[in-house]
Amino acid sequence: MDEDEHSAPSRRKGTLTLLLWGPLTELQSKLRQLPEHTCKVASAPRAVGPFVEVTLVATAGQAELALPPVLEDYVLAQSPCHLPSLAELVQAELKARCQTLSVAESCTGGRVAQQITALAGASEVFVGSAVVYTPVAKHRLLACPQDLLSEHRVVSPATAHAMARGVRDVLDAHWNVAVTGWAGGVMPCSQGQYATPDSSSSAGPAAEKAGYVCFGLSSASLPLDLCAPRSLERCCTQPLRHSVAVEHRFCRSLSRQAIQDQAATLTLALVWLALKGHPLLSRWTRGDLAE
Repeated sequence: MDEDEHSAPSRRKGTLTLLLWGPLTELQSKLRQLPEHTCKVASAPRAVGPFVEVTLVATAGQAELALPPVLEDYVLAQSPCHLPSLAELVQAELKARCQTLSVAESCTGGRVAQQITALAGASEVFVGSAVVYTPVAKHRLLACPQDLLSEHRVVSPATAHAMARGVRDVLDAHWNVAVTGWAGGVMPCSQGQYATPDSSSSAGPAAEKAGYVCFGLSSASLPLDLCAPRSLERCCTQPLRHSVAVEHRFCRSLSRQAIQDQAATLTLALVWLALKGHPLLSRWTRGDLAE
């Protein structure tokens, strides 16, 4: 075996590993439509947070397997060997563009920034982050309007949008992303009682809201045809030009940590989809990705 074979990542000929996203029933239908004369699913698809990982194997003996067209609109990442993380993909794309990223986090508590800065060379693309966990922090550090926080609560597409705009004004990165949501559990009140972060809300206890997460993205590089739909325009007090506000509902049975980790990964997915102009982003803004 030569030196290149020793140093190269593990790779099986005629295989392709994919990271897919979309409604599960829709993905299952697309996988059943794979052309049997060229490839097949090597093993049962595996859930990776909100995504699905699947490995295809060639059936015609070909050394390299091309992405089947039927799956093109669902693929976040693909590789014949090591499947890169979304943080790696975002970093590489930003480096290639000589662009930068900033982050505003609430429910994820810094997990998005951690994924980015865990990679060597992060300083070339990452400007910084703000963990704004309370309404006071969101208002004082990111200038989120108090009336917005009062009317729409700390977890809403409007708040995520305001956070993204706020961190863009402060750090002036090319791409500015924000995340706020309900990770589950309760928090202590100063009176020694326990309540949800917006205890005056009539929407119910935190356990009923757990898993609801909102994301915002603001960038002058964001195509105008990807702006948030009109349903979100009604609750956003700031202009939505070059901005996106989306939402996702994770399974409420997930643990608090699992929701936080998956929300952080989905935050990076939002950046990645926007960078690539991926059709999944348009579907997300329309609410078409829910099962």
